[in-house]
Amino acid sequence: QTMARFDRPSEDLGLETPVHFMTKWIIEDEIKASGLPWIFVCQPAYMRIIRFSLPKIFRRISYPYPPNQPLAFVAEEDIGKVVSAVFRDGAEKHLHQAIYVVSELLTPTELAERMHSVFPLSIRSKYRQATWVERMFFDHILVRFFLPPMRYISQINDNLRLGNSFHVDIEDQKYIQELISPLGLTNLEDWAKQNIVV
Repeated sequence: QTMARFDRPSEDLGLETPVHFMTKWIIEDEIKASGLPWIFVCQPAYMRIIRFSLPKIFRRISYPYPPNQPLAFVAEEDIGKVVSAVFRDGAEKHLHQAIYVVSELLTPTELAERMHSVFPLSIRSKYRQATWVERMFFDHILVRFFLPPMRYISQINDNLRLGNSFHVDIEDQKYIQELISPLGLTNLEDWAKQNIVV
């Protein structure tokens, strides 16, 4: 299991590659170069990180990204479904493939609207983009001085804020749905009802 790559190398945009992504990608390259048989299950962001964007006071979902920025999420159970399907089919069929697992593809605006449909009294239907003051507080005060291990979140935020999305798309989602059939992918609404209390 590894991380989906971004559309462009972070360095091309003058940004840092999220450190725990980079280590996984280095191992990927070393495995490929070794000649060993491999199958990579590549994931974007876990769906559970949506909790970090939930409103505490203003009841609005907030991220530092533009409202139309594509975001890709995966539910952990869908990763399990894919691994099970690979073994069911026979690993040889998927040998030397990178399988991109994605449960939902949403913009922040779509995310806010759909979360509002689940929790209409607790979450507004409008997305609020985090201000530069909030970004600076998180990146340069909270992370730098109190939570250094969380630096990778700032690195991810910087990439997404500049439009450097995870390299997954609707065709990957369709492929995964076919692969795990007759099981279905986890949708945002069902996941939220089971995992979030607001």
